[in-house]
Amino acid sequence: MDKPASSQRGFTLIELVIALTIAGILLAIAVPTFQALQANATVTSEVNHVVHYLHLARSEAIKQGQNSVLCASADGERCNQSTEWQHGFIVFADLNKNRQHDSDEPLLAHHQPNEARITILSSTSEYGRKTIVYLPSGMGSGSTATMEFCDPAKIGAAKAVILSNTGRPRVAEKRPDGSKISCG
Repeated sequence: MDKPASSQRGFTLIELVIALTIAGILLAIAVPTFQALQANATVTSEVNHVVHYLHLARSEAIKQGQNSVLCASADGERCNQSTEWQHGFIVFADLNKNRQHDSDEPLLAHHQPNEARITILSSTSEYGRKTIVYLPSGMGSGSTATMEFCDPAKIGAAKAVILSNTGRPRVAEKRPDGSKISCG
């Protein structure tokens, strides 16, 4: 048997408006936090990829007794000769030591980041690192290098990978001199 209409319960318009207002406030608080979390995760993920490939290049140089190179590469075949690494990078055995990937040299790895979600810049001084070379001893060839990882929307925290002359990478929240990472 149906209940009389007066005993059926539902939401009043005021209750519905209050519930939607509370949901809107919670959403307004959660969305920026989620965006920052997502930006930080993207930066951290790309930092981990670069550190992984630096370790790969170093270990292959030692294992093969040949120079190995990590360089910026948009097409996955040739070095860009750029200090911008967000378009991709490759690792290869540099048999003729010219710091360029030639057709007879083994390509060890290729990575293609989501460039719309991150910028990766290497040292931008006059000696900006366009290639990172590891010698058969595992030592780095050349000066130290810093790669800065930034969220283009500047929502997330910036990070840096600092490569010492010994070839060891480390992750930092600041530049080697202690200054803030500029991100452009």
